[in-house]
Amino acid sequence: MTVELHVVPPGGGEVDHVKKLSEGQMGFVPRKGEYVLFKEEEGTSAFEVINVHSFYEKGQINKFIISNIIVEAEPVILPEGLESEPHKKLCAYHKVIKKYPETIY
Repeated sequence: MTVELHVVPPGGGEVDHVKKLSEGQMGFVPRKGEYVLFKEEEGTSAFEVINVHSFYEKGQINKFIISNIIVEAEPVILPEGLESEPHKKLCAYHKVIKKYPETIY
């Protein structure tokens, strides 16, 4: 099974970039409305999940198994000092105004 994070601009649109994740990197599959954070070398990137697509294929004895999961997400702004430089640039490029909720951190 593969899991991919598809980053889209605020309000939807074409996929900006894809981050492929191994099963081991995802302890769970996030749901619509949840936030995902990724630690990077120089900080963190944050995204709000807007949609999740699960793809199935037929396995043995007419059972279907998940073969691929695509998580569509929009970037959100983190507080100063937490964001990685690439994430800051991504948010600036897309003119992101939505902030990571203060009640979460």
